[in-house]
Amino acid sequence: MASNTNPHDPQFYTIDFHEFKIQTTVTASSRVVDRWIFNIDHHIHLRRYRFHSDLIVGLDTEWRPNFEPETDNPVAILQLCAGHQCLIFKFLHADTFPSSLVAFLGNKNITFAGMGNKEDAEKLFKDCGLRVSRTMDVGEMAVNKYSNWKELKYMGLKKLALTFTGKLMKKPKEITLSCWDAEELSYAQVEYACIDAFVSSQLGMHFKGVLESVHQPVLVTSTCPLTPTRIVTCPLTPTRIVPVIYYPIVIYGILLLFFLYFLYFTS
Repeated sequence: MASNTNPHDPQFYTIDFHEFKIQTTVTASSRVVDRWIFNIDHHIHLRRYRFHSDLIVGLDTEWRPNFEPETDNPVAILQLCAGHQCLIFKFLHADTFPSSLVAFLGNKNITFAGMGNKEDAEKLFKDCGLRVSRTMDVGEMAVNKYSNWKELKYMGLKKLALTFTGKLMKKPKEITLSCWDAEELSYAQVEYACIDAFVSSQLGMHFKGVLESVHQPVLVTSTCPLTPTRIVTCPLTPTRIVPVIYYPIVIYGILLLFFLYFLYFTS
C-alpha cells in the first residue's frame, strides 16, 4: 500500500514480489527524482569502490496503447529499478524536467537492462530528447548465451523471468493496455510497472554474472541425432564448504596415525 494517502505527488509504495520487497516512488516532481537519483549515485560510488563493477539498473517505459495505425502516443512513464529501489516518473505530468535524470541516463558506469530496451531508448530520445548511454537487451543476452535454444528468441519478459530466476510474473492484459498517461496511477499499474523494471534488473545481473539465480538453466544434449538440443531448469545445489577450523584437526589426526603406526612396528 502507499505510505502517502494524499492523492497528490509523490506516493510511496512497498511492492511485494515473491520474497522481495521493492521500495517504489511514484512521482511527477523533478525534486523527488533528484533526491532518488542522488541516493542511487551514492550506491554507484560505493559499488565501484568495493566491487570494481558497474551498476545494473532495470529500465522500462509505458505509454497509452496505440489502437490506431497512425497513432504514436508519447512516453507516459519511465521506470527505473536499482536493487530494491524503484522510481516511476510520470513524464506527461512533470512540473519541470530534471537535469539529474539526463546525467543519470547518460552515465557510462550504469548499464540499463530491459526487454527490447533499445527500442525504449529510441522512443525516450524521440519523445523526450533523453539519451540512454548503455543498454542491455535481456532477450538478446539470453539468445547469445544459449544459442542452441531456439525458443528463447520468442520469449517475453515473463517467460524469461520464470526460466532464469524461477519467479512467476503476473502480466494481466487489462493492465498492459491501460491508460498509462493517467494523472494518478492505480495500485495495479504501479505494481505492474515496478515488477517489470525489477525483473529486468535481476535478469541483467544474472546475465552479467553478478547475481546467482535460483534456477540455473542447464544444457541437455540428446544422444539421438533427430532430437534437438534443449535446455531445462534445475535448482542449484549449494557447494559444501569445510570450515578452516577443521584443517588443523585433520592434520593433527594424520600425524597421530603415523606416530602410532611407527610405534607399533618399531616396538
